[in-house]
Amino acid sequence: VKVALTGDGGDELFGGYEHHVAGYWLARLAPVDRLRALSAEALLRAARLLGDRGQRARRVFGPMTAPGWREAVVAMRTAVSDELRRDLYTPELLERTRGASPGDALFGDGGGLFAAAGDLFLADRLLMKTDIATMAAGLESRCPLLDTRLAELAASLAPSLKVARLEGKQVLRRVLARTAPPAVWRRPKRGFTMPLDQWLKDELAGLVQDTVLAPNARIASYLRPEVLARLFREHRDGRANWRRVLWTALLLELWLRRNGS
Repeated sequence: VKVALTGDGGDELFGGYEHHVAGYWLARLAPVDRLRALSAEALLRAARLLGDRGQRARRVFGPMTAPGWREAVVAMRTAVSDELRRDLYTPELLERTRGASPGDALFGDGGGLFAAAGDLFLADRLLMKTDIATMAAGLESRCPLLDTRLAELAASLAPSLKVARLEGKQVLRRVLARTAPPAVWRRPKRGFTMPLDQWLKDELAGLVQDTVLAPNARIASYLRPEVLARLFREHRDGRANWRRVLWTALLLELWLRRNGS
């Protein structure tokens, strides 16, 4: 085998991610933003009373307390909630990032969600990862869904043609339904996530302690060491899953060391 076909681009161009669906509906419910935020705040207060058992509920309802739909989608995608940010960031970083929100510039009426996924997530991460993996195996890859004409067509489609009910990629599903059985085009989405939560408890635990939690950690200029240490303990003890925060902190620390910052 010399060449392999990949499915890269399907989610990004045709709305296959959860935040595409959430953003689509939140944009259309914008007239009742205040009611949505107040309802989520009440549910969030109840979840806080559950302590560690309510962490999942807090992750779900926390972003929904944002005043606007754009801010809610941003909160869904970030690894650091506003509540955690106030504890984790140093006073200097809090001041520098005060009032910063990519929501208005990034999302527009909801269609910008698809452009952002293609321009940022796809180009800067997924395609690079695919290229590294295939080249390491001496294999060439082709991405049919990123054909120029098909990508241009996808970019011209209204979000309502990509999202229906609580599912994305509606155009692709309808095309596939012409030739494939429902068991194929109704198949639930399956990701290719790394087991970061377990790695951070086992193989990577020592590296985190020697870098992120070290007395000379460069990241201490931006994130408070005592809070990072608490998150690491909670993660290792199984009381919470802070994989996204700890993984991001580890990569940032290694980058700062390599670049001499």
